[in-house]
Amino acid sequence: MMAKKVNMSSVLKRLGEEEVVLIDVLDPEIYDKLHLQGAINIPMDRLEEEVLDRVDRETPVITYGIDFECPVSKTAAEKLEQMGYSDVSYYAGGRKEWLEAQMPVEKKE
Repeated sequence: MMAKKVNMSSVLKRLGEEEVVLIDVLDPEIYDKLHLQGAINIPMDRLEEEVLDRVDRETPVITYGIDFECPVSKTAAEKLEQMGYSDVSYYAGGRKEWLEAQMPVEKKE
């Protein structure tokens, strides 16, 4: 099984249609400043300790990081699959593409 790479329109479609958890795998300081609307924060270095308490293995999950150059979304997605999550995707465009497209975000004022 391979984590699926998804694009922005796919993320938007899935967020609108189903119970899917968007996981920001960046550091809390970055997440706190700004994150994709509805995303939860589980930093990559704490993924294994935290995710099982916060997200059911049957729940569809989409991970994201900074941008296409940032490998962390894919690394996190593969880690989640190894941990038994059954529906895992990663959004490679990440924060940068989302912001450039002026998609909904939550940020500190």
